[in-house]
Amino acid sequence: MGRVRVATVLFVSAIAFSGMAVTSSLIYLRAKQMLATAPQGPALLRAFAELSATHAYAITTGAVLSIVFCAVGLWALRVQEGARLAYGRAERLATTAQLAAIVAHEVRNPLQTIRAGVELLGERHPDDARGKELSLEILEEVDRLNRLTQDFLLLAREAPLHRAPVDLRGLLYDVAGSVGRRLPDTQIEVSVAEGLPSVAGDADALRRVFANLVQNAAQASGGRGSVRLFAEAAPGGIAIRVVDDGPGVSDAVRARLFEPWSSSREGGTGLGLSLSRSIVERHGGKLSLEATARGAAFRVLLRSDPGT
Repeated sequence: MGRVRVATVLFVSAIAFSGMAVTSSLIYLRAKQMLATAPQGPALLRAFAELSATHAYAITTGAVLSIVFCAVGLWALRVQEGARLAYGRAERLATTAQLAAIVAHEVRNPLQTIRAGVELLGERHPDDARGKELSLEILEEVDRLNRLTQDFLLLAREAPLHRAPVDLRGLLYDVAGSVGRRLPDTQIEVSVAEGLPSVAGDADALRRVFANLVQNAAQASGGRGSVRLFAEAAPGGIAIRVVDDGPGVSDAVRARLFEPWSSSREGGTGLGLSLSRSIVERHGGKLSLEATARGAAFRVLLRSDPGT
């Protein structure tokens, strides 16, 4: 609230100085008319003109300086707000790093013990159909927790990228096939422009990004909608768009969409998009949510490989 008041005072000051300059000019014109007909008018007029010109110059200079000061003040407020947001983000990431260490130690190792025990029980009782069904459910949950743990670690401890030329066409079709097998009721279409160059990046990391975006899009469509992937040349590199026909993203969710722990989906952790943006930015690219009339459209901009 204080920043708003400061900006308002600066703006009003600029308007006030400008008004004074205009008023001074009007007074001068009126005085000129009166003095022109008075005795000794020309001499008084010259003296008054010199004084008014100096006065008007001072007022105009003050107005200009006030406007400049107002602009600088507003710029400083934006810089301060950006620094505050950056500090908050860094603080959250530091907390995530601490939590990741705890998760790795307290959760990951017991999960391996649980998996090994369930697999051993399955081998000892191969004819128990109900036991086999329960074992598969337990193993699926163990795998889900393992993936969650891995996301914690990747978000908190940025693993080095192994850069090499990546064929986007092959990667996107692989991702579409993989997600399509897990969600067979979702229609996934891939469209890649001809002649696209490869990108320089870590294929596994980029696969994780697009798998997360496609899976989110499929889940947003209720698992029975359609998801479309488009890849084409764009200023600055190659643009890949992941579009769904779901309900879209509300303004409230959009404001914190890429922050850790922010998720509008029941059971979601809010780590996927945060991790995806981190990976894309480490590749020198940008991940953003586009405005659409229906559904949601995420856009990934990646630099093309200069060697292709």
